[in-house]
Parts: sequence; structure tokens; C-alpha cells
Amino acid sequence: MEDMLAKTERINRLLDFYLPLFTIRQQEMLILYYRDDYSLTEIADTFSISRQAVHDQLHRLVNSMEQTEHSLNLLQRNQDQQQILDQLSEKLQRLSGFLPPTVLAEITQIMQKLRQI
Repeated sequence: MEDMLAKTERINRLLDFYLPLFTIRQQEMLILYYRDDYSLTEIADTFSISRQAVHDQLHRLVNSMEQTEHSLNLLQRNQDQQQILDQLSEKLQRLSGFLPPTVLAEITQIMQKLRQI
């Protein structure tokens, strides 16, 4: 059960990066299944295709995202950057008593911008 949850969380993170690479129909299938928690049968009914076709399509799309991630490493780079920003934030908090409030505010604002990239 925990492995399934971790897999679904990973796929949702992959969707954040790679969803725009797919057609509208493919995007809808991925969103319905992984974000809106539709069953394969519900998706099959929505698209007027078989449950097996939905399963096969989702499997291919996830494999495609995994292969793209393997090549581009966008998700991994983002996770690494977030860890570095977390470490930087922790260090900044320790230094906050030694920095002028305006400098602290400027650094904090820059870090927030970096988190949004």
C-alpha cells in the first residue's frame, strides 16, 4: 500500500513537469486517474473506450514520463534545488539576529522567487 502511494505521489510530481507534453485527451486521462481519483471504468465510460485501453494508455503515458525524466532530470533537479533552498533557509534563520531587517527581507524575497522557478 505504501509503495502504491509513493508511486502515485511520484507520478503526480512528474505530471507537474511533463503533462504539457501530451495531447489534451491524454492529459485528461492522466488528470482523471491520478489527480481526480477516477477508476479505470469511469475513465473508459467518459472516453467511450474499453477499460483495458485506458489501462494500456495510462501505462504508456507514465512510461513516457519516466523516460523523459531519465533524460532531462527536471524532477530530480527541482527536488535537489528545493533541498538546497531549505538548507539555505535554515542557515539564514540562524543568521537573522546578525543581519539588518532589510537585508534579511531581501534575501527571503529572493529565496521565495527561487522556490517558484
